Amino acid sequence: MTTRRRPWSTLGWSSERGRSAGFAFIVLFLFVVFIDARRLGHIHTTDSDNLVKGTRQAIDCLRDGQFFRCGGGLGKVEVFPYPLLQYLPAAVLIQLGLSDSSLLEWFGVISFFAFAGSLLLVVRTFRERPRHGALIVVSLLASSFLYHSTSAFGEGLTAALVIAAVVAAVRRRPVLLFVLVLMSSLGKETLAPFVVVLALVCARAENDAWLPARKFTIAALGGGITGILLNFAFNLFRYGSIKNLLYLEEVFRTPGIWQKIVFFGAIVGSPAAGVFWFWPLVSLMFLAGGAIGLSRLIRDRHSPRAYLPVLAVTATLIGWFALLSAWCSPFGWIAYGPRLEVPLLGGFAVSVAHLEGDKMVAALRRSRLAVLATGGALALGALQFGSPWRYALATEELIVPTGSCPAVSQIEIRTDAALYYRCVTEVMWRRHPMVLDDLFDLSASVRGAAWLLAVAGSVLLLWYVAARSENLDGSDRGEC
Repeated sequence: MTTRRRPWSTLGWSSERGRSAGFAFIVLFLFVVFIDARRLGHIHTTDSDNLVKGTRQAIDCLRDGQFFRCGGGLGKVEVFPYPLLQYLPAAVLIQLGLSDSSLLEWFGVISFFAFAGSLLLVVRTFRERPRHGALIVVSLLASSFLYHSTSAFGEGLTAALVIAAVVAAVRRRPVLLFVLVLMSSLGKETLAPFVVVLALVCARAENDAWLPARKFTIAALGGGITGILLNFAFNLFRYGSIKNLLYLEEVFRTPGIWQKIVFFGAIVGSPAAGVFWFWPLVSLMFLAGGAIGLSRLIRDRHSPRAYLPVLAVTATLIGWFALLSAWCSPFGWIAYGPRLEVPLLGGFAVSVAHLEGDKMVAALRRSRLAVLATGGALALGALQFGSPWRYALATEELIVPTGSCPAVSQIEIRTDAALYYRCVTEVMWRRHPMVLDDLFDLSASVRGAAWLLAVAGSVLLLWYVAARSENLDGSDRGEC
């Protein structure tokens, strides 16, 4: 078979070797994060400290046989309004006799293995389509998901479960699909419908009707419904109502249409925490997926099965952002990056790559413009490689008083909602200082060396994705 000489071939280097080296560098980077950065991680987050207190109170209620309105209901809430998923590992760790400080450290450990496990799961799932898997890995690594690998917040675990649920749909494993959709639905009380849509789209085979085969449809819907019912039961336990009474207070709902539009725009493009800046490669995948779907709609609107799947996935992410824009704190501040948006972003990346990865890889292998755009997104996302060490510097910028506004964390929304919304909007949209500036630190230090490892690994994987087939006949192991 005739072969084509590759760039760097005189050095004995090929894209396959680049892929292996890229993954090796990323594994070393994660090792450094676990050993060095984890001890600096965002462990005392207030929410996590309250979670520990609330879990201990919940266990006391269960021991006393109190299964309704634990802590007395709204006004005397001692079991805080966080998702059920966050309470489950906390309860197990408490039963093992861990202290509060040890609990928080273990939350960070769970977050790290959730992040690292997500990357490994993607690689294994897409081993027959390795370029798709490499693209997803880089998009997840160069994002604020990395920050959550050293944080006690529960969004990292939820994001990993959503990714696992989508993977179960891709691999068409009905039992796993049910369990993982159920578990991920416990990560946010509003998350279940969005996970179900991603699962239904990704579980479809080409010869299926509008929905996948019955067993996959039942698994996805059953997991989502069961998750919702468990959330209702947990609210009955702590509030005496199926509703989360605290989160549904009127004061926490974003007032008016215009303020919701402002918040939605901030979720997308705010320099303080917008998804475009903190998940740039996933943002590029969103634009590519949407463009592919719309072009098919325009070209052949009579073949909805060609364009509806990818448009349904992109619409799901838009719907998630719209829902969060109706919440008074759409980023989940005070924390680094778009914390509340994280749970669905990873699952979206896996979904759109599964559906349209062939088109995206082909564009990278044929178009210099696509390579430049993706390389630029990676360069921006590479700033995230410093987040496990330097998130605190970036987060502090969010609580510095500006102009006529005090620190946002000091404004009580119940007593001065107008001031709160004016000031939080100012923090979202101010251009200077841009919090990403604080992440870059290429010094002669452990974090500097780690940053170089992550950059080298990501560049090699991107080169592997964009490399043309080594065989003139176009064959390439693992391509669809």
